[in-house]
Amino acid sequence: MEAYEVRNQTVRVIDDSISTPPASLPVSKGDVITLIKVNGMYCSGYNADGERIHIGATTNVEIM
Repeated sequence: MEAYEVRNQTVRVIDDSISTPPASLPVSKGDVITLIKVNGMYCSGYNADGERIHIGATTNVEIM
């Protein structure tokens, strides 16, 4: 499932290559994040530490 298809759910990133905007915190394969909304070509959410993150909308994720 791609990140743009998920809203307000906790997911695990299963993609090897994750695009993030230049100012965003890095996200790696296996990270657990809570996705909030799609914002253009990126999805915004929070990582396990509660920090705001952004990942490419086409990043493959699995719902936890």
